[in-house]
Amino acid sequence: MMRWANWFNLFVEKIRIIISDIFANASNLKSSADNPLNVSHEMAQGAAQMWDKAGGVAVAANEIKDLAHQTAQATQGIKEQINVINA
Repeated sequence: MMRWANWFNLFVEKIRIIISDIFANASNLKSSADNPLNVSHEMAQGAAQMWDKAGGVAVAANEIKDLAHQTAQATQGIKEQINVINA
């Protein structure tokens, strides 16, 4: 009977060690998973900021295009007035 009790105690101790190892590995896995999650979150924030800045650049580009068009029209008007004066 004592032999079975010793064997059972060893068995329970081995199970306890296995459970402790599983817990440690699960904790390590959670820590490892947190890092990519944080990086992913930071990348998403960076992408959102870039999107906002790209929108600002697009607005500025449209304003420059409009100003260039106005300049071309004004230049054409000046050219026509010079032609009238020279005629």
